[in-house]
Amino acid sequence: MVINGTTCVSRASPQQCADATLLAVSRTVPPAVRCIMFLSGGIQDSKATLLLKLINQGVGPKPWYLGFSFGRALQDSCRAAWKGKADNVDVARKVFLSQCISCSEAALGSL
Repeated sequence: MVINGTTCVSRASPQQCADATLLAVSRTVPPAVRCIMFLSGGIQDSKATLLLKLINQGVGPKPWYLGFSFGRALQDSCRAAWKGKADNVDVARKVFLSQCISCSEAALGSL
């Protein structure tokens, strides 16, 4: 994913990042490649999910499946809900399931 650098002063919008990602991928990845799996790269789970959705909603041909391999983006919110306490396991499971659904829908561009 094309995203803002950590010290970037002029911040691009999520839509601009998605558009730049599609442009870069379309110029460098041949259509014979069947899928492109993005990593969350340490960005917030909600931002990674939003960017994947916007990339999949982008205009133009997308001959590849554009999906995710968001280990950290899937886990961060449920770990925050869990806090290492047995009493929070059910809440953490619900948060994890919700995040899985969101990432799945984002991969389809339908979040």
